[in-house]
Amino acid sequence: MNAFQLGPFLFSAQLVLMIISAIAVFSIAEYLGKKAGVQVEKALWIVTLTVILGGRIPFVISYFPMYADKPFSMLDIRDGGFISVTAIMGGLVTAFILTRYVPALKKPLFVAIFFGSAIWIGGSLILSTQKPVSGLPVLSLSNVDGKVVDIDQFRGKPVVVNLWATWCPPCHREMPVLQSAQDKNPNVVFVFVNQAESMATINNYLHKENLHLQNVLYDSQAEFARFVGAIGTPTTLFYDRHGKLIDSRIGELSSASLEDFLMKIREEK
Repeated sequence: MNAFQLGPFLFSAQLVLMIISAIAVFSIAEYLGKKAGVQVEKALWIVTLTVILGGRIPFVISYFPMYADKPFSMLDIRDGGFISVTAIMGGLVTAFILTRYVPALKKPLFVAIFFGSAIWIGGSLILSTQKPVSGLPVLSLSNVDGKVVDIDQFRGKPVVVNLWATWCPPCHREMPVLQSAQDKNPNVVFVFVNQAESMATINNYLHKENLHLQNVLYDSQAEFARFVGAIGTPTTLFYDRHGKLIDSRIGELSSASLEDFLMKIREEK
C-alpha cells in the first residue's frame, strides 16, 4: 500500500509526493530568483494558494450539499477532496498573470513549476505501478457473532472494505460517515474489518457509539491488511462488482470524498 508511517502517524504516499514537489518548486524558484535578482517568495505563496483553492473549490462545489451542514469542513483538505487538473490550471494562470506584471519572475516561476510538476507526474506514475493486490482476498474471518464469513462471497456488488480499530481517532470520526453511506447505498456492500482487537472491545465500542454497521469482521492477525499491504488505519479499499480493486484511501473520509470514490465503483461495468 502506498503509505508511510512515522510513529503513530500515517501519511499517504500521494501526500508525501505533494510535499516533495512543493519543496522542489520553492527551492528551484528561490535559487533562480536570487540569480536573477528578483524576490519570488511572495509570488510563490500566491501561486500555492491558487493551486490549493483551484483544486479544492471545484470539488466542494461538486459535492456542496454534503458540506453545507458543516461549512468549516470545506476547509479541511485532509479528506482528500481535490481536483488536480483545476489546481494545476489555477497555478499556471496565476503564474502567467504575475509574470505579465513582473517579467523577471518568468524564468524562476515557470522553471520551478515545470520541475515540480515533473516530480509530481513521474512520482504518480511510479505509485500507480505499485498498487496493492487487485482482487478481493480469498480469506475467511469471523463476524461479531462468531460466524465465519468468506470475503469472496461479497462479489457481485461493489464492495467497500474499511480497515479500522477502536483506538484510532480518524476511524472514530469517519464511522458515522461510513454508516450513513451504507444506509443510503443498499447496492454497495460495506465491510468493516477490525484490526487485531477482541470481540468484546469491538462490540462494546459499537454499542457505546450507537453504530449499526453491517459486515463487521474480526481480523485477529491483521491478515487482510497484510494481503493488501496496508500499514495503518484507517485504510479504505473500493472494489467493483467483479472484486477488482478500483481505488483506495489512506486516512479519514468525509461524506463528499467517500461519495467521489463510490461513484467510481458504481460506474464500473
